[in-house]
Amino acid sequence: MLMFKKIRFKNFLSYGDQFCEVELDRSPTTLLTGENGAGKSVLLDALTFVLYNKPFRKINKGQLVNSINNKNSIVEIEFETNGKCYLVRRGQKPNIFAIFEHTSTDDIESHLVPQDAKSADYQNKLENDILKMNYQAFTQIVILGKATFVPFMRLTTADRRQVIEDLLGLRIFGVMNKLLKEKAKTLKSRLVSLESNLEMCTDKIQNRQRYIDDMSRDRVGQINEARTRVDDLTVALNKANSQETRLSDKMVELEGEVVGKKDLSTSLRSLEKMSTKLTAKIDSHRDIIDFFDNNDDCPTCTQPIPAEYKTPIIEGRYEKIDKLNVGVEKLDVDIEVVEDKLEVINGITAKINKISRAVGELSSTQSQQARQIKELGSTISTLENVSTDKEQKIVDNLKDDLEELRTNRNELLETNAYFLNIGVMLKDDGIKTLIINKYLPVFNQLINTYLQKMGLIIKFTLDDQFNEVILSRHRDKFSYNNFSEGQKLRIDLAILMSWREVAKMKNSLSTNLLIMDEVLDSSLDQEGVDAFMDIIPSLGDSNVFVISHTPEKLYDKFRSHIGFTMVKNFSTMTATPAP
Repeated sequence: MLMFKKIRFKNFLSYGDQFCEVELDRSPTTLLTGENGAGKSVLLDALTFVLYNKPFRKINKGQLVNSINNKNSIVEIEFETNGKCYLVRRGQKPNIFAIFEHTSTDDIESHLVPQDAKSADYQNKLENDILKMNYQAFTQIVILGKATFVPFMRLTTADRRQVIEDLLGLRIFGVMNKLLKEKAKTLKSRLVSLESNLEMCTDKIQNRQRYIDDMSRDRVGQINEARTRVDDLTVALNKANSQETRLSDKMVELEGEVVGKKDLSTSLRSLEKMSTKLTAKIDSHRDIIDFFDNNDDCPTCTQPIPAEYKTPIIEGRYEKIDKLNVGVEKLDVDIEVVEDKLEVINGITAKINKISRAVGELSSTQSQQARQIKELGSTISTLENVSTDKEQKIVDNLKDDLEELRTNRNELLETNAYFLNIGVMLKDDGIKTLIINKYLPVFNQLINTYLQKMGLIIKFTLDDQFNEVILSRHRDKFSYNNFSEGQKLRIDLAILMSWREVAKMKNSLSTNLLIMDEVLDSSLDQEGVDAFMDIIPSLGDSNVFVISHTPEKLYDKFRSHIGFTMVKNFSTMTATPAP
C-alpha cells in the first residue's frame, strides 16, 4: 500500500519562503476551508508537481513559482511503500529533482537514489518502480478536483483501459510486452545476422569442398598424365636403345669393311705418282721427237742434223714411248681398280658417319628422355605426397561451425515462436482481457453497491470495452449523459469508491490518500453528501481531505479542519479540530 505521510512546500503558488507542511496521515477525515484564492487547492498542484512534474490545474508549470519571491520554489513529499520510506524533492529556480530511499525516515536524505543521466528516466523510475501509478490513475484514485477532474465515464476508451490496467496491476503486462518487443527486435536482428552467417558458412564449405575436389581431380589427372608420359618416354627410350644397338652393330660391321682404306689410299698415291712420272717421261720423249721433227739444224752449233742421225733417235724414242704408254695404261687400270675400291670404302665411311651421327642423336634423345622420366617420376612422387588433410580439416571445422549455427538458429526460432505466442498473450485482447473480464463482475457489483448506498437505484454495468449499460428501475436503458449532474456525480463517486476498493483488494493502486476539491459543493445535494460521508468510514486506513466552500454542512462530519487565509499576499494555514 502507498502510504502518504506529509507534504511541505515553499515559494509555491501563493505560499512564501517558509515551509508549509500538511500531515497527510494524521486524521481519517480533514476539511479544508477558506476564501477564494486563500490557497486551499495548492495541495493538489503540490502533489502532482512533486510526483509527476506537472500542475493539477490548467496552468503552466512555470506559474507554480511564487510570483513575488520568484525563486527557490520547492515541494517535498514523504511516503512509504513496499517496506521502504521515500522522500521526493522537486523545485524550480533552480531546478531540483531528487529521490531519497531508506528503510526508515531517519537520516533518509543521506540515501539518494542514483540519478539517471536523463531526468525523464529518473521520472519513469519514480512512477513505474516506486509509485507504480501514473498521472492518469493518480487523478482517478487519489485526487478529484471539480475544475479539472475528468470522471472515469468521460475518459476515452483507451484512457479507461489504462486506468483499469493500473488498478488491477496489469501494467506489468505492458512492461513485459515492451520488453518482449525489444527482445523480439534483438532476436530478429540476431536471426538476420545468424542467417547471413549460415549462408556465408555454407558458401565457404562449398567453395572449400570444390577446391579440394578440383585439387584431387587435378592431382589424379596430373599423375595419370605424367605416368602416361613416362610410359611413352620409356617405350621411346627402349626403342631408341634398340635402334642405337642396331646402328652400333651395323657401324662395327661397316668399320670392319674399311680396314684397308689407308693402304689403298697409299697405293693410290703411289700409282698416281708413278703414272705422273711415266707421263712426264713420255712428254720428255715427245719433246725430243718434236725437236728433231721440227729442226734440221742444231740450234746451238747451227750445223745441219743428218737424217741418219735423227731417224734412229726418233725411232728409239717412239719405242720408249710405246713401252711407257703400256706402263701408264697398266697403271691407269690399277688406279681405277684402287679408286673403285676407295669409292666403295668412302660410301661405307659415309654410311658409318651417318650412322654415327644418328647414334649421337639417339644418345642425346635417350639422355633427354631419361631426364624427363626422372623429372616426371619426381613430379608423380610429389603429387602422390600432396595432402588435402589441412583443407579437409578446415572444411570439418566449418561444418562444426555450421552445425552450431543451425543449432543456434533453431534455438532462436524456437524462442521466436515463444515470443510470438507470448506476444499474443500480452496483447490487449490476451491475458489482460481475461483478467479484466474476471474482475468486471466485481467492478459492477461494487459500483452498484455504492450507487445504492448513495441513493441512486439503477443497474450499472460495464462491458469488456468499458462501455456502460445503465438500466433504470423500469429497465429503461440510459447512458451516462442522460443523468443530471448530481446523478452523474453519484456515479462518479461510486466508481471512485469501487476503484479504491478494488485497489485495496489487489494491493495495486491501494493508497491512504483521497483529496476532493469542491466535489461535494455544487452538484451533490445534502442527502448525497450525507450518503457519501457515511461511506468514508468503510474506506479503512484512508485519509480523506475535502476542500469546500460550504463548510457549514460539513463541519460535524470531519475529525479535523485546516483553514486557509491570505496574509500580506501570502497564504497561511491553520490546522484545528472541527467543532
